[in-house]
Amino acid sequence: EDHCPMMPKRHFSDDMPEIPHGTGLLQQRTKTSTVQVKDASGRLDKQNATALVHVKDAERLLRPKLAVLIAGRADRLVLAPKIRHVMEPVAAKGWDVDLYVSVVGMDKGSHKAWAPIPNNVSAVVAERLESVAAIQTLATAGSWAIRFCELDGDSQEVVVPKDPPRRLSLYPPSETEVGLNVLRRFKATEQLMHKVKDVEMEHGFSYDFVLLTKDDDHWLGPLDISRFQSNPTHPNDVYFKDCLRFSGVNDKTLLFGRRAAEAVLTRLYSDFWEPRREFVTGNIEHFWRNFLVVNGADMRPASFSLLPTCDSIYVKGDDGTPYLCQKKFYMCKEYADLPQDGSFEQPEFCPAADDAAWLKMKRFSRSWAMRLWNTLAHPLLLWQV
Repeated sequence: EDHCPMMPKRHFSDDMPEIPHGTGLLQQRTKTSTVQVKDASGRLDKQNATALVHVKDAERLLRPKLAVLIAGRADRLVLAPKIRHVMEPVAAKGWDVDLYVSVVGMDKGSHKAWAPIPNNVSAVVAERLESVAAIQTLATAGSWAIRFCELDGDSQEVVVPKDPPRRLSLYPPSETEVGLNVLRRFKATEQLMHKVKDVEMEHGFSYDFVLLTKDDDHWLGPLDISRFQSNPTHPNDVYFKDCLRFSGVNDKTLLFGRRAAEAVLTRLYSDFWEPRREFVTGNIEHFWRNFLVVNGADMRPASFSLLPTCDSIYVKGDDGTPYLCQKKFYMCKEYADLPQDGSFEQPEFCPAADDAAWLKMKRFSRSWAMRLWNTLAHPLLLWQV
């Protein structure tokens, strides 16, 4: 049940025919629904049999569409806020919202983190979303769909060349587990993007946007997709939070126009070791920025209120009950300007251990050595964003 390349049909209305189950990707909703006309004897009248297209079904095909991609670890999968602030409100605006998830099982793979938070609790356990069935119940109620869902995947096998070019010098994949985890997430993301393409090709539609949101992203407020849709250049745009860029692009939450997603996400892992000077980078933010430039995507910094997310984790409270806290060193300072009308959640920062990590990150972000490295790696791109 924890591995769901095929999910039950999307529920639209009582007059919709049964969508067949199968293997592989979830069956896309049918573009047309047909009924058979029978004669008085109950047998099919072959001469008069017709395929009647349901108008409602045709309208659904024309609806704007959002694909949500999540790759990472099951124990970090903060899903409930994404459902509450992304899936449900976008679907309520008349969009078709489809979820693609690929996470490594709780007892598998590497747990190495850049700044670990002690006393943490598995997210899927805390949210009681340990099974596909539990997530599907919320999808049905919220009028969005699960396209691909893997909650107990194996750790990705990634390739590191014998004499690798320099990448992510602060945590190189050839030397550190943190760097390897970056590669694993890149590979899972690329695989999910190819699943998106497979669904589009099989069923004759195209998504308008592809949202890449980290497994531990906590959405503090709603995604107002119409603000991005209104931009006429959005097909080739990549929107990211205009804060904590660390000499690059804040990669925690990225909203891709469909053309940009095709150019970037289908090559994210495959081209990582390509011998390009632009890819000689110090950190993941720097790599993302240069990778977007090389692949022709237009970078669009967005205010924090438009992409109100923060890396978060469940920790045990004093009474043993898990609660979701935000990692202070990944919180944009603009959170203080969020509306106080109840439409946005107010952050609750993680315990004292998080403060030390925040100070470490602050010192790092101001490091002249890091700025010098980025300048030497690719001076022309450093000021392009």
